[in-house]
Amino acid sequence: MKNPFISLVIILLFIVSPFVQSDTSDETQPDLFFYLPPIISQIAFYLRWVLVVILSINTILNFNKFRINFTFVNKSFFLFYLFPLMYALVTFTDLTRYLFILIFVFLVPISISIEYNKYSSFFNKWFTFCIVFLLAISYLVSFNSITSQVRFQGVFSNSNSYSISACFWLTILLVEKGKIKFNLLKKVLTLFLLISIFLSGSRIALLFSVFIILFHFISDIKNLLKIVIAFIIISYFAINNLNLDFVLDRFLNVANSAEESGRKEIWDSAFSYIQYNKMGYGMNAPDELLKTGNVHNCYIRFLITMGYPFTIAMMIIYFILICKLLFVKKIRIPKALIGFFIAYAFANSGEDYFAGLGSSMFIYILILIGITSSFIVLNQTNNGFKLKTNL
Repeated sequence: MKNPFISLVIILLFIVSPFVQSDTSDETQPDLFFYLPPIISQIAFYLRWVLVVILSINTILNFNKFRINFTFVNKSFFLFYLFPLMYALVTFTDLTRYLFILIFVFLVPISISIEYNKYSSFFNKWFTFCIVFLLAISYLVSFNSITSQVRFQGVFSNSNSYSISACFWLTILLVEKGKIKFNLLKKVLTLFLLISIFLSGSRIALLFSVFIILFHFISDIKNLLKIVIAFIIISYFAINNLNLDFVLDRFLNVANSAEESGRKEIWDSAFSYIQYNKMGYGMNAPDELLKTGNVHNCYIRFLITMGYPFTIAMMIIYFILICKLLFVKKIRIPKALIGFFIAYAFANSGEDYFAGLGSSMFIYILILIGITSSFIVLNQTNNGFKLKTNL
């Protein structure tokens, strides 16, 4: 590796991101094996932005050389976030959030794409090592929760943040150029990730992980059956030997989940405003009208902030992106990545991931846009053609 600096920045960003949301000092879950002090979260918060800025500057300095890596995936996300930025500019509400989202979505994935294209084996190896570390420390932190009626949260301050991150780790674990090598280590890690997602009690994340697994193994039934059978056996043993009713009740009571979690009250309040103004109330409407920063449904959030026209336009762009990933035959992208982007759209019906800037998920999306673009560029190079990327 001639210049490892940018590659090391990406690896560091990968492993730092989860600790941005790792402050467990409030002891909301008293049965954790140990608590991560707030200083870790604070350091990770600032370090994450330093790393993101370094990657952005790297793209700016080398844009003429890197612009081939600005693929239709990058363009789709750029156009997707251009709409809320335009609305924020006109109404001058929540402008900082959407300005920086658009800047980083435009710049960061390009650096990641070019590095991953050159050093994919290096990244696959070190990403796997990072996942081993993050998963090991997550089980250590939440060791007591498995037998203490407490949802698994790993290194995160809450279970939902952990579980969605585990879905990202699962996707990264299954992405590889060339022939898929589903070795013993990856099989074990996949099982431990699925078990931890189940123990987290997150319904959205469990569905998310199912999407990723099904898409990845759609042409590899043998390994799919191995994973499913192993997961069923381990789950059966755990359910019969551990008191997991608190987890099972969450999955068996899906119909009342919105009401029990308080989401229904927020959504009903949002629609009471939306029905009187279908053009939106401004990007800070969740704070000013709903008195909550998190709507727990990004589509409802967009409706109350930007109204129907802008929200529909954004959804059309994302739908076209998914269709291109699925149906353009000349694009050979790992199925796990496609599964992630589809599941991500569904996951936003339960959280505000699209609008998140400070969460770990925003970094994950930047990384996955970059990796996906690297495969598209590789296809262009190998097949001697250039895809039309205009939406």
